[in-house]
Amino acid sequence: MAEGRDRSSDQFLRLHFRQCLAVSVCRGDIMEDYKEQEVENFMEELGVYDGEIDINDPRWSTPLGSHVHAYLVRQKMAEESVILCNFV
Repeated sequence: MAEGRDRSSDQFLRLHFRQCLAVSVCRGDIMEDYKEQEVENFMEELGVYDGEIDINDPRWSTPLGSHVHAYLVRQKMAEESVILCNFV
């Protein structure tokens, strides 16, 4: 194993491991509580897919809204981590 700076694959695996732990330990899988179609319809109705999100919509305060928001934040963080890894 190489010493010194981590390889991009090492950083990716650590990030993936943390995300898996967060999903498994902290919240479980959203699909345990909601059907996939419910989640997709919810995201479509709130403009997630077309980039027309209204953050003032009261549905973001529902349990499903909280799950979807947390998912979107994790996705954004993962995207930024991958971009950072490419520069290292």
